[in-house]
Amino acid sequence: MRLILFIFSDTISVILLLVPIVPILISIFLLLRVARKAVEKNPISQFFGLLILLLGIVATLIFKSSIYLLSTLSLALVLIIPHILYHLKEVKLEKEKTESAENTEIDLEQEVEQIREKDKELNKILFELSNEMIMQASNNLSSEKGLQETLEHINTAIIEEINADGGVILLIDAFDDIIAVKSLIGTFPPPYELSADIPHKIIRVETNFRFATFPLDSTIFGEIARTGRAELITEPLSDPRLFQNEPEDFLKLGSYIFLPLLVKDSVLGVAAFARKFENPCFTEEEFYKAEILARFA
Repeated sequence: MRLILFIFSDTISVILLLVPIVPILISIFLLLRVARKAVEKNPISQFFGLLILLLGIVATLIFKSSIYLLSTLSLALVLIIPHILYHLKEVKLEKEKTESAENTEIDLEQEVEQIREKDKELNKILFELSNEMIMQASNNLSSEKGLQETLEHINTAIIEEINADGGVILLIDAFDDIIAVKSLIGTFPPPYELSADIPHKIIRVETNFRFATFPLDSTIFGEIARTGRAELITEPLSDPRLFQNEPEDFLKLGSYIFLPLLVKDSVLGVAAFARKFENPCFTEEEFYKAEILARFA
């Protein structure tokens, strides 16, 4: 009876040892195939780990000693477990990456929607302000000082809307090829070289600017009138078209917006707006506002 039990027990042990051989062989075969395509993701340690475990099972069957199985199993685990941990970490990182991408996409959609709502609100404000400017211009043109009052109103409206320190509007005299100042409001550091005979006093510089005329082929006013191209300038000292008069603070150049005044495709004049050098530069949004309003002028 004992002999039967021993034989039965020995047979069971052999079967238990033979059972994992097939999946191990299959795993080795699959690892060899996958390794050809992605060696970096399937380190050779996996292959050797499974091979060592297989040899341990075979040795155990041959020499009838579990020491081979235990030792090879330990060695195989040492080789395989780091890869398992690495794989789990990689899966976690991939999951986090996917979640991050999904969150980024949601944030981007929300940001786009906010921009759209902001643009709608801005366009509504600009539309209302433009209508107001048009109505005011119509009323002014019927008065004795119609043109001058209209220019003053346009200048004031845009100055207030973009928080400028000052604004100037110039109209083209095509007959004399000049552009002349017609409206000057607030503080506007002149971006052209002052004549040597003009004292650097605020009232004298302002008075000279208020009645100034410029050839169309000189100063940035003439360039905007010729090209019909709007410009935002935030680094005046690096722009060769602007001149820095010195040394008084009220003459220091700040940020500027230059806009052509158009009727259909013809340039009638130039509107320009300034901020003092100590104040923040105009933004792209403020430039956009001013450009839209100038089209309705």
